[in-house]
Amino acid sequence: MLVEPSIDGERIRLRQAERADLPVLLDILAEASVARWWQGSSRTELVELVMAQAGDDGDGGETTVFVAELDDEVVGLLYANEQLHPDYRHASIDISLRTSAQGQGLGTDAVRTLARWLVDHRGHHRLTIDPAADNPAAIACYRKVGFRPVGVLRGYERRDDGGWHDGLLMEVLAEELAHDHGMSPAPRALRGADESDSPFLALPASAHLAANDLAFAILDRYPASPGHALIVPKRLVTTWWDATDAERRALLALADEVRALLDDRYAPDGYNLGVNVGPAAGQTVDHLHLHLIPRYAGDAADPRGGIRHAVPARGNWELVAEERDQRRGAIDAP
Repeated sequence: MLVEPSIDGERIRLRQAERADLPVLLDILAEASVARWWQGSSRTELVELVMAQAGDDGDGGETTVFVAELDDEVVGLLYANEQLHPDYRHASIDISLRTSAQGQGLGTDAVRTLARWLVDHRGHHRLTIDPAADNPAAIACYRKVGFRPVGVLRGYERRDDGGWHDGLLMEVLAEELAHDHGMSPAPRALRGADESDSPFLALPASAHLAANDLAFAILDRYPASPGHALIVPKRLVTTWWDATDAERRALLALADEVRALLDDRYAPDGYNLGVNVGPAAGQTVDHLHLHLIPRYAGDAADPRGGIRHAVPARGNWELVAEERDQRRGAIDAP
């Protein structure tokens, strides 16, 4: 891909990487906050791509490496990979920023700038990006550009720890790019759920009973019993099956921690742990949450069946079995 000398964003300037950039780019990939998300093989791949695009024709093929500069200092690198088949034409983006440049909105600026260039100058109608599913900072950054989650890529990439980790496929269409620098705003329905849609994310951290990297717990505003708690992922996902494996593990780990807190504070006689998925199952907030409901002796006349009482008149399994046997007897009767 041949590109112009530079592409200007709000604060970030992008230009095609050159051989002389390799030492600083390799240093960025080696920083701890970056290396945790990039396999060791990424360094070799980077060198090969930059050397290829720095050849005589300046064209490295379908993948182009860009450097991101802030005030003439290299602070990151981006990849743009183009699928040029006319029936499947689209482009994908990847990015790394040095530690000192993180948390300042520079990543959003860089991704937005490259995304707009791929649409306006390369004619792509669809862009994708695939962050690690357990990287909420990256996911939040891409949401600001207009990317929305499509689905979890299970066991997608092998990291240096030898384990296979989930990725999250995100995509944006040209008309959905977030409004900035003259970009057209995307209709809300096209952009997907925004964090402002979740009443849980609007709560301050001081309202949290407990938290870990991927989840937090709060007391239910309308408790079914004293100590009724909700365990919520920090990423806005709608159902249990939209969550990544890492998020599910974090939710269950936090349920253990909260149960210990409730044991100490309320000394219940039992618990119900469950999740509502979809309106038919009673879900009224489109942000996944586990209910951890303390139960107390005598709080229900007949507690047998527990969570089965979610379906009216089908809670007590013994009565359901008796009803079934009666129906069978009626059928078998001469």
